[in-house]
Amino acid sequence: MLSKNTPEQFDEALTREHIRWYFKNIINTLDLKLPKASKATMQYVLKKFKVASEEVVMIDDQDFNLSEAKKLGVHTIYYKSFLQMKRELAKLIAAA
Repeated sequence: MLSKNTPEQFDEALTREHIRWYFKNIINTLDLKLPKASKATMQYVLKKFKVASEEVVMIDDQDFNLSEAKKLGVHTIYYKSFLQMKRELAKLIAAA
């Protein structure tokens, strides 16, 4: 999981939503001092996890956050609703 929140927001979300139950790796881009939607952030993620861009899915509820990832070949899903996101993710998994 990649997030951009203030430390207080980040800690609250991790606790309140039990995020750690769902995600093994959680990165707050504020800790990296990089913008969430930057090419540098995506390159950091690809290098850290030793994956190719085609192996990554970025989901965000703000479409402008997806443009750099898309340029690098990362699969992107513009989140509008949970069901829509789930359908699009299932299509990506089926195509893999």
